[in-house]
Amino acid sequence: MTASISRFTIGIALVMVLTGCTSVTTVPTSVPSVQIAPSPSIAADSLPSTGPSVAPSLSAETAQPTKTPKPPKSAPPSQPTGPAGTNLVVTKFVADDEQFVVGIHSQARVTIKNVGTVDAGSFDLGVSFTDGVGGGGITPTAVDGLAAGESIQVSIIIAPLVPGNFTYTATADARNVVAETDETDNTATLSRKVVSAINLTFVPGSAAVERNDDGSYTPEVEVENTGSSDLNDHFVVGITWKSTTDSGTFSDLTCCSHNAPILKAGSSVSLTLSSVQFPMAGGYVVTFAIDPNDEIAESDEHDNVDFVPINVP
Repeated sequence: MTASISRFTIGIALVMVLTGCTSVTTVPTSVPSVQIAPSPSIAADSLPSTGPSVAPSLSAETAQPTKTPKPPKSAPPSQPTGPAGTNLVVTKFVADDEQFVVGIHSQARVTIKNVGTVDAGSFDLGVSFTDGVGGGGITPTAVDGLAAGESIQVSIIIAPLVPGNFTYTATADARNVVAETDETDNTATLSRKVVSAINLTFVPGSAAVERNDDGSYTPEVEVENTGSSDLNDHFVVGITWKSTTDSGTFSDLTCCSHNAPILKAGSSVSLTLSSVQFPMAGGYVVTFAIDPNDEIAESDEHDNVDFVPINVP
C-alpha cells in the first residue's frame, strides 16, 4: 500500500510541476495520510523524450498544408514568322577589285539565304549587267538547293568586254523555278567602272632634267604602254617643280602628233621639253605626271608619277 501511495503521489507531483505548481497537500483518505515534501521544479526539457517535440502553444486556427509550386513550363522554340514557304534572298554582292579591266577576269561573290520555313530545291544564280544603254548576262551558276534558314556563298567570274560604268545584278532563282512567299527580294546590285586594258607608265630611269650649255634645262621622259590594248587618244605629261621657298609648273609634254593608234600595247615614246628655266639657284624637285587630269581609263592609276631632284647652281 505504501508503495502504491508513493507512486500516486509522485504522479500528481509531476502534473503539478508541468502546470507550474511547486507543492501539494493530499486530502485524508481511508489510509494513513502521508505528507509530501515540496519538490523542486523540474525543467520540461529534462524529462525523457517520449516522441516528437511539440510546440508549447498552437494557433487557434487549423494549419493549412502549403502547396509546392510547379516549375514553369519551358518556352517553346521560336518559329519563323510569316507564311510557311520558301524565300530566297540575296544578302550580299561584293567584289575585291575597285574597278574592272576589259578582258581581265575579276572575281565576285554572291551570298544567298533561304529565310523561309521550307527547303528550296535546285535553282540558278543569274548575273546581268548594263551600262545604261546596252547590257547582257553571264552564264548562270547552278545551286543544288538550300535548306530553310541556311546561307550559301557563290563565286562568279566577271570579264568585261568594253569599258564604261556598269551595274551588275545578281538574281537568285533566275529561271523562277522555286515557288516563294516573296519574289521581290531575290536581287542585289554591284556597280563598277570598267577600264580599257591600257597602262601608261614611265620606263624606269628615263625621267631626267638635263642642263644645257646656255644654262637652261631640258626635261625628258619615256612613256610606255604596258597594257594589252592600244591607246588611241592623245595624252599629256604634266611637269611641276618645287623648291624650299617656291613652286611652279612647266609646259605639258603632249603625245602625240601622228595618226592612231597613238601608243600601241607594249610600245613606248620619248618626250622632251627644251629650254626651261628655274627662277633662282637652289635645290628643286621636278615631278612628272602622266595624264594628270585622269582623262584616260587605265588598269593601274598608281604608276603615273616620277620625281627628279636637281640642284641649280
